[in-house]
Order: sequence, then structure tokens, then C-alpha cells
Amino acid sequence: STNPGLLQGPKDAIGRLNPEYDRRLVRHEAAHFLAGYLLGVPVTEYNLNTPTGVSPHVEFGELMTPERMMEKVPRDELNVMGPLAMSGLAAEGMQYDDVKGGQADLLLLQLLMDRAEPRMTPAEQQDFTRWSVYKAIEMVKYNRRAHDALMEAMTEGKSVYDCILAIEKA
Repeated sequence: STNPGLLQGPKDAIGRLNPEYDRRLVRHEAAHFLAGYLLGVPVTEYNLNTPTGVSPHVEFGELMTPERMMEKVPRDELNVMGPLAMSGLAAEGMQYDDVKGGQADLLLLQLLMDRAEPRMTPAEQQDFTRWSVYKAIEMVKYNRRAHDALMEAMTEGKSVYDCILAIEKA
């Protein structure tokens, strides 16, 4: 498929027939939320229940606005956005033998690297992808209690503010 995000809505609907799907989804999205918090990227909203066919997601301010996603990406910002993009995939991989929710995250990382300034060679992109996953794993691993508390808060549908409190109290 040339646009894997297009199939995400129907894929999510089918996946919800499996109770394990919801646990994976929360683990994945909570990792994005936690990474944003730890990296200083404000979370503006999250949504786990998306009956409209839009994929579950966490929305970030500043670095991840639609306008910014069209601009060149300085390397220092890429160093924040790479681990942020890979955090959901990393959290899933730490818990399960396979990762099912990482296609859109990998696509996002590729789009970011394609707009990197200065431009990245294919070898640099490969190394940066590995580094981003490693940093994301570190963040989730060393903040496991906060991740667990955040997963619980998100499952309960708490506000962004209350989710941040859950992280800070963990």
C-alpha cells in the first residue's frame, strides 16, 4: 500500500474484536504521550476511542503542527521528534514478541528524515532510526511506573491534565 495510514481505521475496527488489541493500543499511545512529556513537547489531546475511523492518536503542540510538518526539520528538532515517533513502537516491542502498531510511526519518521536539514544519507537515516528506537526504549524502560500510571489514566479517559498528574505522581 502506498498509504498505510489509509487502512488503519478498518484495521483498528477489526482489531477491537481481540481484547489484547485494546491493551496494545493503550500501551502504544501512552508511550507517545509519555515521550512527549519527557521531551518537553506539549500534549494537546489524545484519543483512544475513535468510532469515526480516525486512528487512535496523541496530538502534540509546537513541533508537530500540520504547518510544521511541511517545513524543513533541523537536526536538533529531529533528535526530539525521532524518539517521540518511535516510542509507541518501542513500548509494544518491549512487551510483545511482535509490533502491530508501528507502520504509521515508521512512515512519520521517514517523512521527518526526508525533510531533515541538512539532508540525511540513506545510511544516516538507518542509523538515526536505530538511535530513535533505542532512545524511545530507554525513556519507557526508565519511566515504567509513569508509563503504567499513564496507561491506567488514559484507559479511564482522564483529561490531558490528569494524565500529566498521573505521570508526575508515579
